[in-house]
Amino acid sequence: MSDKSIDRLRQMDKEELIQQILSLRLENETRFGQLLESEEQFRVFAENIQAAVYFLDEHGAIIYANHFTTLLTGYANDELLRLPGFSLIHPDYREIAMQRNQSRLRGEETPGQYDLKLKVKDGKVKWVELHIEKFKLRGQTITLGTAIDITARKKSEDDLRRSEEKFKAFAENAQVMIYTYDSQGKFTYINKMCEVLTGYSQDELMGMNFTKLLHDDYKDMSVKRAASRRAAESHGVSYDYVGVKKDGSHRWWELSGVPLVGDGAEVTVLGCATDVTDRVESEQSLKESEEKFRSLFERSSDPMLLLDEKGFFDCNQAALKLLKAKNKEVLAVHPSRLSPVTQPDGLASREKAKAMIKKAYTDGFHRFEWLHCDLEGREFWADVSLTVVPFESREIIFTVWRDISMIKELEHLLRDEREQLRVTLRSIGDAVITTDLEGRVVLMNRVAERLTGWNQVEARGHKIAEIIDIVEGQTGEAARNPLYQAISQGVILELDDDTVLRSRNGQEFKIADSASPIRDEKSEIIGGVLVFRDITNRERMQEEVLKLRKLESVGRLAGGIAHDFNNLLTGIMGNIEVASLRLGSQPDKVHGNLEKALKASRRAADLTQKLLTFAKGGDPIKETAAIGEIIKDSAEFSLLGSKIALSLDIPENLWAAEVDSGQISQVVQNLVINAVYAMPEGGTIFICGENVDLSSVQTVSLPLKFGPYIKISVRDQGCGITEELREKIFDPFFTTKKEGSGLGLSVIHSIVNKHGGYVGVQSEPGCFTEFTFYLPSLGVVLENREEMLFEKGSSVSAGRILVMDDEEVVREVITELLTSYGYEVVAVSDGRQVLEKYREQEFELVIMDLTIPGGLGGRDTMKLLKEFDPLAKAVVSSGYANDPVVAEYEKYGFCGFLSKPYILEELLQLLKKVLMAS
Repeated sequence: MSDKSIDRLRQMDKEELIQQILSLRLENETRFGQLLESEEQFRVFAENIQAAVYFLDEHGAIIYANHFTTLLTGYANDELLRLPGFSLIHPDYREIAMQRNQSRLRGEETPGQYDLKLKVKDGKVKWVELHIEKFKLRGQTITLGTAIDITARKKSEDDLRRSEEKFKAFAENAQVMIYTYDSQGKFTYINKMCEVLTGYSQDELMGMNFTKLLHDDYKDMSVKRAASRRAAESHGVSYDYVGVKKDGSHRWWELSGVPLVGDGAEVTVLGCATDVTDRVESEQSLKESEEKFRSLFERSSDPMLLLDEKGFFDCNQAALKLLKAKNKEVLAVHPSRLSPVTQPDGLASREKAKAMIKKAYTDGFHRFEWLHCDLEGREFWADVSLTVVPFESREIIFTVWRDISMIKELEHLLRDEREQLRVTLRSIGDAVITTDLEGRVVLMNRVAERLTGWNQVEARGHKIAEIIDIVEGQTGEAARNPLYQAISQGVILELDDDTVLRSRNGQEFKIADSASPIRDEKSEIIGGVLVFRDITNRERMQEEVLKLRKLESVGRLAGGIAHDFNNLLTGIMGNIEVASLRLGSQPDKVHGNLEKALKASRRAADLTQKLLTFAKGGDPIKETAAIGEIIKDSAEFSLLGSKIALSLDIPENLWAAEVDSGQISQVVQNLVINAVYAMPEGGTIFICGENVDLSSVQTVSLPLKFGPYIKISVRDQGCGITEELREKIFDPFFTTKKEGSGLGLSVIHSIVNKHGGYVGVQSEPGCFTEFTFYLPSLGVVLENREEMLFEKGSSVSAGRILVMDDEEVVREVITELLTSYGYEVVAVSDGRQVLEKYREQEFELVIMDLTIPGGLGGRDTMKLLKEFDPLAKAVVSSGYANDPVVAEYEKYGFCGFLSKPYILEELLQLLKKVLMAS
């Protein structure tokens, strides 16, 4: 082949090359064979064509493939020659390709050109346009194939098909008429809605001129506008026309269209029509009603204003009157100008007004309450409604006001009344529940919520019988609810005294209640009210009061006996000591007997002290005492006859303190008794004492002043106390014992608190409970008692002492004891004699008995004595310890106190303290 021929082949595009190959028609096998024998000519031809060229043998195997075939498939030439027949064809088309090849080899007529899908080396799918020719070569049937890559064209065709399907789906489901018509105005496509809105069928519409659907008044105009659309002079503009349906009825349609240019420059119009009859008729009705609106606008009693983005631009007469304006021009301002600077919620009127207007434009309507002011500055509340309406080709806000100042004032009064009612109900100590006529709960206060276990939100709407579960206390049977009877009969009723309320959570309360009807201003019954109170504690307190009264009676008896016995013991002990003094240096045997008698008397005095501890109350009568001895004696006394072991850890250097020994003994005894109760199976009680200096920062958590304290701990091995109960154990009358009074721990708390101390508790349920109390101490160890007292026969100085006591034996023994120590003693039996003697001569000291039956006692005598001589010194003496004079003797003018019975050393110690202080 010449170079010119080669160049011409290279210049051919793939379409020309394919046509050249396909146009080859060999006259006979020999001539084509001769052409193929010219390998150089065929190679240049095949390698320069822009299409895949290949040969298949009778078995479908590739025996030749040009370079473009390798580009199309991704396989190298040697790979293609090794591939199984038809392996490049996509599985979806492989079977049909093989069948056609077999038919072709058998000489049957098969398509010479068709589209086929290939699966190339990288796994992608490609579409090709395939051309097939069959011929004979050296006795074999050879297939010549050429393939053009049409993947892009196929994709375009698929996209177009999908686009057409989407358009068709959209058009067929659209709720408007969609159609096309040609240059003659005849419909070429209609959707289903065209049939619905016109009444014609698809067959009737297809080929019909669109102007047949229009009213005669609109046909010419429509034809002109259609021509304009086809000429692309107007595009997408919509117009309203009157359409005529098949049944002759008229409808308003909004029509719009765009031109579509097709093959041969044929222009088709794509149109859309919407039935707008309702809108047009509404607009016409609105237009017709404008005059009516203006008339109503001006005559309305409610203020009405028209508002746009600049402010009010129109209003009626009612608005002028409300705002005290002379004309409409005066009101041409922003709404915030007719308001105070700020609204009651603190927001600026101008900013808040903007927000309200914006919401109206967004939602189309907005209603709210607003505080306005007229042009004279008077403020008033208005109910404001803003409605967005069309007006002269724009949207404005139609504003209606209603003066609600009176309603606001009534609401304020009602709110105050409700708040007062709410506060009153919350403050009432009784439970209150109100209901409607059917007995359904309307309102209940907090006390009712606590007792019933229902809160108001849950209970509202429930029958009162569901909320109030009451039974008879004795039988446990359901009790009548008086509310229903009170409502039906219009009377006030009360429950029986023995009524128990069962709470929702299982608690039971003994209650007393009453039910009464609620009447309106016309005295008609509109509901009922149930008022009840928890009387559980009241009855318990009544029972405890009875117990306390019994205890008080016994206490008074014990106190009286102790008082009289103390007087006798004072005489006995005093006479023993007088006898001991008179013996002087007599034989030791007599002294021994007297010492034994004195010890026995002291034991009797201890017994009376226990009686007084049981009988007395009030503030502590403090004296210097060794706390360790009190703890030891009290604990051992409380455990007499018990199987509980006692472990004491009381150091010898435990500080002394100013305490009421009887009350501190009572504290220890109560704690030990509680510990015994907590260990019914036995165990050990551990009592520890230690000196504590609460002057450091690390002890600041205790509610005590800084200083020296004695810390006492009482620990058991019992059942323990839960955290919930620990918060209540010091409350009066709280107890977990079936027979307990609930006063033990509250008395302990009171005693320790009055001593300036603190009591606390730690416990672990199932393991232990430990009570710890702190008492202020003197910070020193109590010295030996004998070293602190006078030596026998010692005296401060001679002096005159006046003794008052109703018991003669007491007067005699004190006189003899003091006389033996050099004092001059005058003894009398009541206060009047004291005043007489004191007026006759001077006395360094007066010793007065507090209680003189039928006479003037120590308290009243001291008051009269101080009026006569403000510097008079006196000591009060008594066998009672529950009188306030004993605890606060200085407050009543006394210098000291002697507790009967007392021994000589105690008497001399007090004399030394008082007389040396003077």
